[in-house]
Amino acid sequence: WGAHQRFFRQLILSYKVDFVVKKALQYIDEGHAVVIGLQSTGEAAQTKAIDRKGGRVEEFISTSRETLISFLQSNWPTAPEEGGLDADDQDDSTEGGKLDSAPTSVRKKIDAVTLAKNIEQCLEMRNNLIEEADSLKLPVSALDD
Repeated sequence: WGAHQRFFRQLILSYKVDFVVKKALQYIDEGHAVVIGLQSTGEAAQTKAIDRKGGRVEEFISTSRETLISFLQSNWPTAPEEGGLDADDQDDSTEGGKLDSAPTSVRKKIDAVTLAKNIEQCLEMRNNLIEEADSLKLPVSALDD
């Protein structure tokens, strides 16, 4: 939920910048003093983006995009939970129903080959989502605009 809030906070902030700058300049021209408060600079997301790209950044960074990518990297399941996976954890159905009535020997831990394939599929899905997120046309960080 926190990543969701950070993503939309940065997205909305980025879209407000042009309007705020225009209004601030208008008020300055009218002789007023303008004070703009910042709650977040997006520096942490920018640092992560620079690290993720090997220190080579050729464009301004979208804090919203980096928040989304960080969420996917941190929360997409790519390994079994502690204790491994049991046959009960899978939705393996036979023609007559689940394996509830199967002998105990059938309910052993999933073998290493099946587990490795599942992890590989999860990693591939996560990496595909990260590539898609990286290609989104999201606004750059509010301070970089």
